[in-house]
Amino acid sequence: VMEDLTITLTPPSYTGLNPVVQKGNQADISGLIGSKVQISLRSNRPLKKGSLIINENSIPMKLRGKNGQGEFIINEDGQFSIQLMDVRGISNRNPIPFFITAIHDLMPDITVYQPEKIYELGSDQTIPIHLQIEDDFGFSQLQVAYEIHRPAYIAVDPLLSLFTIPIDDPQAISQELIHIWQLYELGLMPEDEVHFHFELTDNDDISGPKKTVSSTFIARVPSLADLYETAENSEADFIEDMTSGVDEFQELKA
Repeated sequence: VMEDLTITLTPPSYTGLNPVVQKGNQADISGLIGSKVQISLRSNRPLKKGSLIINENSIPMKLRGKNGQGEFIINEDGQFSIQLMDVRGISNRNPIPFFITAIHDLMPDITVYQPEKIYELGSDQTIPIHLQIEDDFGFSQLQVAYEIHRPAYIAVDPLLSLFTIPIDDPQAISQELIHIWQLYELGLMPEDEVHFHFELTDNDDISGPKKTVSSTFIARVPSLADLYETAENSEADFIEDMTSGVDEFQELKA
């Protein structure tokens, strides 16, 4: 008979969570995949043999007198039981089944506040970036993947490039990021377009880092015709404002 049973659940180190201790009268064990389950028990008689039976697989326990210890890693749902034999060869009857629930690490989430889906570049050729990122345990990397698309009359295939946006506190599970992307080094010309998206990766080093990819955004350089039209509109607006100002002055003078 087991007189005492303690179960210690230690989450993976990347989570930053502390171990949880529960007594043997709790028959359900829930833990993130990669969590370590440590079993410590004391029997009423000196032990000769002890095993953890996990989903029909047997793991030997370390024994010392009436005490036994064993451990395993949570990889999937299932159940386990503890089989003991004392020095007389007598086993424990009908071992209690413990049910295992494997919790999966969630995908990271990214919300883009800025820029807009189609963004027209100004003379400074910068793109303001404003993001909200969230994950259950933190992040490893945030990247921007982009391609430069030249006008159709320039037969050049776009090449994929990447750069990283720093995350000040990778362990903060919800945070806002603001960044100014300088594009002047790309040598963009009128009618060029930069097609880009964001790639956010979490810090799950057990199942492997998971990546969330945003939708595609387009930053475009106005064509010469667009620039000419803008200049004409600006000139027309200027003349209209001047005319309106003169009219107002004449009314005040009258």
